Amino acid sequence: MITEEFFTCAWLWLLGPFAVASILMIFFTTKFNQHLFEILRKCGYKRKDATYYMFYDPVLDFNEEVGKLTQSDMNQWLTHGTFGEEHPKLAELLTCPGCFATQSSLWLGLLTSIVVGNIWFFPIALLTWPSAGRILFKKI
Repeated sequence: MITEEFFTCAWLWLLGPFAVASILMIFFTTKFNQHLFEILRKCGYKRKDATYYMFYDPVLDFNEEVGKLTQSDMNQWLTHGTFGEEHPKLAELLTCPGCFATQSSLWLGLLTSIVVGNIWFFPIALLTWPSAGRILFKKI
């Protein structure tokens, strides 16, 4: 006999990839990540360092601050700038949609597993949501 808990878990499992795809869309197609760094600066992280939040492209002799960058320039700042040198693993996470989908699935799956009260929900979500979320994200 199929229980109400099964239907709840099934609906949540079906909604999970859409939640992951939405997180990926917000993070990789908008300036949301740049706004997070602007908030970090206002909160005091590297506030005194005048060049930390600046992107410089020596080929084009282009200089711009974080918050006004294109997605490509932001990825360059994250990976090749001072931030990338200080935090290479975090820079990789912030520029890799697959990594970000996995992290999103991990935390969403854990939260959902706690709320639903079913420990098996977490590993199933962690193993299935990243790829499904990435497929949906590519379709957006």
